[in-house]
Amino acid sequence: MAIRKLGHVGIWAKDFEKVRDFYSNVLGLHISDQTANAAFMSSDAEREHHEFVVFRATQPGQHTSVQQVSFSCEKLEDVIAYYRRFKEHNVKFSRITSHGNAVGLYFYDP
Repeated sequence: MAIRKLGHVGIWAKDFEKVRDFYSNVLGLHISDQTANAAFMSSDAEREHHEFVVFRATQPGQHTSVQQVSFSCEKLEDVIAYYRRFKEHNVKFSRITSHGNAVGLYFYDP
């Protein structure tokens, strides 16, 4: 038995609308379903209904606390385009680095 792939990641968000809009409008994830308290998103909705979910934090103890989530791009030009898009939207970077086999843009969401 082995894990074949990561199904999805879900996060709590104190400012649900701001975090949802960041991941959909800035990062470009497609909202495949949404309720008043959850937004289900996908990089390719025809392939996968959702890979990322933002939940509205409504209870004490529900807070956004994610160390990192990795998104993959097809080519380096896509990473450069995201860098430019993030700069346009004043996204704060933690660091930008080369891992040898990949380039990483480490950034903070709202």
